[in-house]
Amino acid sequence: MSRVTTGVTTPYSGTDVVSLIEALRDAFAHYPGPDHDVKMYVTATIEWSGSYNPQPHRSTTLTQLDVRQLRPLVATAVTAGAHLQRVIGQRPAKSWHAQLRELTRTRDGYAAADRAGLNVTPRTLLAWLAEERAPTPANRQMIERAAVQLQYDRATRARDSYNRAAGAAADALSSSVAARYGAEVRFRDIEILEFL
Repeated sequence: MSRVTTGVTTPYSGTDVVSLIEALRDAFAHYPGPDHDVKMYVTATIEWSGSYNPQPHRSTTLTQLDVRQLRPLVATAVTAGAHLQRVIGQRPAKSWHAQLRELTRTRDGYAAADRAGLNVTPRTLLAWLAEERAPTPANRQMIERAAVQLQYDRATRARDSYNRAAGAAADALSSSVAARYGAEVRFRDIEILEFL
């Protein structure tokens, strides 16, 4: 197969970044060594300065890399990814009372209730929370809508946080390789990534 030239290095897709962060996490977990003058062995689809060999799983060793900035950025991305998974995995409260309690725990919850059109007096809200009175069916719909919106907002913020952290780590790896070799490099479909 002949070399394919894209002209400009293709940006990472979201899936590429997730795969890269997982590979970097595992590589750092097995590499206690110094973070400068590092060798990196990688088997992947490698795009080098806008061109790549379409043969998958090519292997190369990159030497004298400085990954001092990379390690903490990968750790931040891993933490943000774990938070995202927790947020996405949370089951929404089912009863109106549990939803209302969730909404009244944070400013974001109150904001979601306002956006859903739930506008009640503090006295009514306290009566609902104490279960002295129940909201009307229309208010229950607004509570449910606000609870769904709150969960969506949390997931969106967590996803944005992960994307920023993972993107920063991917950029740091690219910068490290570019500083050593003077070229933009992308690693996709990673089979092996190790620091030596």
